[in-house]
Amino acid sequence: MPESLYIHIPFCNSICTYCDFAKVYYDLFSRKRYLSVLIEEIKSLSIEDRSLKTIYIGGGTPSSLDDEELKMLLSYLHERFDNVEEFSFECNPESLTREKMSILKKYGVNRISLGVQTTSKRGLKILGRKHKVKDVKRCLKDLKEVGFDNINLDFIFGYRNESYLNLLNDIHFAINAEVSHLSFYSLIIEDNTILKINNEKYLSDERLSKMYSLINRKLKKASFNHYEISNYAKKGKESKHNLKYWKDETYYAVGVSSSCYVADYREKNTSSITSYLNGVITKEVDKLTSEDKKEEFIMLSFRLKEGVDLKRYSELFSTSFLEEKKKAIEKNREFLNISFNNISIKEEYMFISDSIVSDFFDDN
Repeated sequence: MPESLYIHIPFCNSICTYCDFAKVYYDLFSRKRYLSVLIEEIKSLSIEDRSLKTIYIGGGTPSSLDDEELKMLLSYLHERFDNVEEFSFECNPESLTREKMSILKKYGVNRISLGVQTTSKRGLKILGRKHKVKDVKRCLKDLKEVGFDNINLDFIFGYRNESYLNLLNDIHFAINAEVSHLSFYSLIIEDNTILKINNEKYLSDERLSKMYSLINRKLKKASFNHYEISNYAKKGKESKHNLKYWKDETYYAVGVSSSCYVADYREKNTSSITSYLNGVITKEVDKLTSEDKKEEFIMLSFRLKEGVDLKRYSELFSTSFLEEKKKAIEKNREFLNISFNNISIKEEYMFISDSIVSDFFDDN
């Protein structure tokens, strides 16, 4: 049975220009109703009280909940699941107060993910962010004083006309923040986002690749382990919850538009906030075939520095990855690290992993 639970909080004080996640503006009545339905949905799952190892509350903006709402949700989770090893909570700097930090700490949250995105004023405006760098500094100071020692900072690079100097400033800020985990995501312009509607354009592939290399070099020098395409951690501080996804392990998920993976099924909750608030939680159910599972395993494994675990692949699918994917391996040999136990993409080519991985789906 799954040992992880994702909880989706769709509420936001403002909508970022790049965001395509399920979200709604902050509203008092619907928030409290939403949390009531959310707790009932968790109760409906077949989860033994002490079986969860990780919980991740994401959004949206979970820190947009007020103090009483946080207590309502967290007190229930803390009372029922008191054996959690990693309990993560996403925050935005402008809505994370010291009082909220104390509430999070009291009810068992032990990992904070703070959305910085960039330290550039111009970049923050392009991305639709409402905080200032001073808000981030205040949050970091308070989080450490409250007792949080496992903090992730999220950054986005590749926004319009971003300079190498802007990126260097972000990298130096991240390193000097003295946190345990960093995420640097290349901007993706999704459908149904403000950036897409405004016909925003990507930077060139060459420029993005150079930026990615710069991030890798600087963070490696600062003793961060580049363990996933966009994620870097100090020793032992890799995200246990997100590794469940990347290692293609099962997990529960609750909340509007959330997706879970249990047994052979992926299920997605209704994306209608109105239906959800009325307790009507319809699901899109997709039963995975053996070939579906193989493709997902390969795609997710190649996101990781360690790549495909050859022994686990053999155990899961009763076949040899080396034999089954021989043609794709030969075609991409210059991009790959090949050992007795694993096949992975060399770090300098991780940025173009999608084009490499696609060959493994076509190799029959």
